[in-house]
Amino acid sequence: QLVEGDPLPILSVDASKRAAKEEVDRLAGVIRGEVSSQGHGQEMTYLKKETQARDYLNASNPIAEEYALLLPEVGITGADMSAVATAIAAKAAEWNVLGGAIEAIRLGTKQQIEEANSIDEIDSIVSAIIWH
Repeated sequence: QLVEGDPLPILSVDASKRAAKEEVDRLAGVIRGEVSSQGHGQEMTYLKKETQARDYLNASNPIAEEYALLLPEVGITGADMSAVATAIAAKAAEWNVLGGAIEAIRLGTKQQIEEANSIDEIDSIVSAIIWH
């Protein structure tokens, strides 16, 4: 139990690594949230829209009603289903590049943290993250 005026407990290197990795994951989530809506339901919707957009664009004779998540976007995202599917597929491709960059930074940083030998080194690694 901490009493006011007591120094904060010093974390072990292993505990510091765990905390730093959690912070890296949190920060990656913040960065992702800057470019897309967050939440599991919204993320699932985006994934389904991407799948429907690609399926629509690859279909030889697509039936609009079979693409329930794209249909409401007609007149908003694009003038017709083809324009909607093209726009969503393009946005998904952009996200894949950005998401891949975020994931590379996140995983690379966590690997550096794992290889660190001191709390100061861990703090320096986390402080040096540049997301974009």
